Amino acid sequence: MLRWKSLCFAAVTIICAFVWASNAFAAAITIYNTGEGNNGLALPVGVLDPHYSLISAPPGVPLTAITTFPNPAWTGNTPTADWISPGSNGLTNWPVGNYDYQTTFSLAGLNSLTAELHGDWSSDNEACIYLNGVNTNVCTGNTSFGHLTPF
Repeated sequence: MLRWKSLCFAAVTIICAFVWASNAFAAAITIYNTGEGNNGLALPVGVLDPHYSLISAPPGVPLTAITTFPNPAWTGNTPTADWISPGSNGLTNWPVGNYDYQTTFSLAGLNSLTAELHGDWSSDNEACIYLNGVNTNVCTGNTSFGHLTPF
């Protein structure tokens, strides 16, 4: 289980996240980008993300992960990834608090001791990546939303 805990706002984007499991990179597992459809292309804005869930948020916030127009200050959506938030308008001021987005994948049949996860991501505002409930200390800063950060 891969989770993004975002503080203060409700949007996150992940691009090019891949897991490799084996010494020779023989087996690769794709972790879908936020806002990416099964065909590898970004979904239209306003669509529920089929690969990510918003599992907790401040009271009154819908627990939905919807592709959204990026705020002008954010790095833009790409042909393969969109920002996600509880609604399709990236300019909406959601309440300050923790927003936990989650995606899942399996390493069944692979050697998890040799797995690697690589990619680029951004969030608005501060956020950290958690793997199986453990903070990886891969975090974005308060103003990192204008660019992608490698992990």
